[in-house]
Amino acid sequence: MNKLLRSKYSPWLLVMAVALCTYFPVLFQKGMFFDGLQYAIVSKNMAHGFGSFWFPQLNDCWNKMGEKAFMEHPPLVYFLQSVYFKLFGEYFYTEKLYCLTTLLVTCLLTIKIWRELFRQDAEIKKFCWLPILFLLITDTGPWSFSNNMQENTMTIFILLSVYWNLIFIRNRNFIFLLGSSVSIFLAFLCKGLPGLFPLVFFIIYSLTIIRKEFLKFAFYSFIQLVIIALLFFVLIYFSDDAKTSLWFYIKQRVLERITNEPTVSNRFFILYRFLQDYIFVFVLLLFIFLILKFVLKSSFKLHINHNYFLLFTFLTLSGLLPLCLTKVQRAAYFLPAMPFFCIALAIAIKDSYDKILIFLNKKVIITSFIMTIIVALIFNFCNFGNILRDEEQINNSQTLYSITGPNITINSTHAAIDDWAFYFYLLRYYDITLCRNKTDAPYFIISKNERDISVENYFLIKSIGEYNLYKKLNSN
Repeated sequence: MNKLLRSKYSPWLLVMAVALCTYFPVLFQKGMFFDGLQYAIVSKNMAHGFGSFWFPQLNDCWNKMGEKAFMEHPPLVYFLQSVYFKLFGEYFYTEKLYCLTTLLVTCLLTIKIWRELFRQDAEIKKFCWLPILFLLITDTGPWSFSNNMQENTMTIFILLSVYWNLIFIRNRNFIFLLGSSVSIFLAFLCKGLPGLFPLVFFIIYSLTIIRKEFLKFAFYSFIQLVIIALLFFVLIYFSDDAKTSLWFYIKQRVLERITNEPTVSNRFFILYRFLQDYIFVFVLLLFIFLILKFVLKSSFKLHINHNYFLLFTFLTLSGLLPLCLTKVQRAAYFLPAMPFFCIALAIAIKDSYDKILIFLNKKVIITSFIMTIIVALIFNFCNFGNILRDEEQINNSQTLYSITGPNITINSTHAAIDDWAFYFYLLRYYDITLCRNKTDAPYFIISKNERDISVENYFLIKSIGEYNLYKKLNSN
């Protein structure tokens, strides 16, 4: 224990304890937000050769805006996740492992950025764990990284672009500027326009860090823009599929959706939701203040005028404010900006690092972390594979599968199809497709409330939750 107390890695026990309590209980249990389920289905299909890179497929009955391919977003995430389905099969935890990978890489890149910022300050550099802690005690961080959101992967490329920008500023090797530009391009291929906000990094850097040579740093941003434009040109020029796919995304999904499919009534909702997400971080900062003042009898100072604090705060805003241009908003949309704000907040309390470490290295505190880790490990192990959410829909899908078998299309009505969780669990686990007007299908499922639907030539097999399953007469 004494050796552990003297270790600079002892605060990682706190990070591990928090991760095991906030993230892992959700990660390896069944149930997922329906957007994440969609992406897992498309990735699984791509792994099996159903759908191509530019024209991924959800099922045979999908048709949105006249397009049968699943064109909700650019396709890079599906391709990357399809590799996991090829490696690990169709188990429920396959997309969960992918989510875990994205979180680990996000943490690694956040650490790399922190260490690059403070490479000449060994004392501050070792506090790279603090931004990770802040990310894990938010609501959206653990939620997004356990529900297979596309922002998970996009965050990786955005962090990578910023890291390579910092390396480029230090050594002026243009290979890193190229790497940063390619990373931004790949971020776009993950989720589209929101992935482009790191283009303003050099401008913000010149205004907050060196506060001169604005035109020089603006030129670096311009070079990045030119490189990305050239990449798009080459892609579209040599691939008609890429041209068709990306044009559909821009025209039908971006321009159409931002005007016709709002999800919030107030375009500034995302700002409120972002601040709300950090309520536990602010509570932790208040706790640190109280510990320093009343337990350690020390002062607490915020460095909100620190250059790096300003850099990452404005970088956060550059990823956040453009989301206000549309009323299509969800909390997960601001995930790529979150690591930067976590870095900014960690920088703001840098004068208190040594005092925080003194508190964390108290024997009773270390012991409590270890006990928490042990209890959380046991809890997570015992709950592995349990149903966390959508229990009724998951059980109903399993019941339906036990009757019909996998890889089948079932005639249905809007009621069952609009039950998104039920619809997607059937696709994800059993390759069962519910399709309207599929009159040649051997089975027919309808809501018990749809009494006006004709079931002539069918006989009732089983009642499944709020649905009745019928089988066609004389079908095998």
